[in-house]
Amino acid sequence: SALLKTASVVLPKQISGVALQPSSDGGALRAVGTGDRGGGLVYRAGRLRSAPAPNTEGEGESGTKTELLIIKAQAPLDISDDARGGIGRMVPQTLLLHDKSRQYIRFVEEGEYGHTALLRAVLSERLQLVYLYALFEADNEKVRIFTETKPSQDFTW
Repeated sequence: SALLKTASVVLPKQISGVALQPSSDGGALRAVGTGDRGGGLVYRAGRLRSAPAPNTEGEGESGTKTELLIIKAQAPLDISDDARGGIGRMVPQTLLLHDKSRQYIRFVEEGEYGHTALLRAVLSERLQLVYLYALFEADNEKVRIFTETKPSQDFTW
C-alpha cells in the first residue's frame, strides 16, 4: 500500500504493563523534581494511573499481530515553575503514545531513536497531539509509526 512507502519510525514494542512501572533510576521522570511542585509529567488527558491487562486479541498461533492501528501521540504539558516564570526544571519532552483502548502504551524519551520525527509530528498540531497510523512488525517485537501520513478522520479520544 502507499502508506508503507511514507516516512516512518520503527520502535521496539514495549509491553503495556512495563510502560507505567517506575524504574530504579527514576526512568522518564528523573529530570522532574520537587522544584516543579511535584507536577511530574502531565498530558492533555491527565496522568495515566495504571496499565490495562495485555491484549492478545488479534494474535494468531505464532503471536503476531498485523492490524493497522491508530495511535495518539502527545507531548507533556509544561506546568513547571520554569513555565510560570520561576527558576524550575524544564519538563522533559517524553512523548506518550497509546491506542484508543490503551492496550498499547509507549513512552518515547528524548534522545531515543524516532523521538525527533514523532515530536515534529506532535508539534505540527495546534493542541500538540496527533493521531498517527501504526503497524506491528511481523515478529510483534517492533512497531512502525508513520509520521507524515495522518488519518483523515477527526478523533477525540
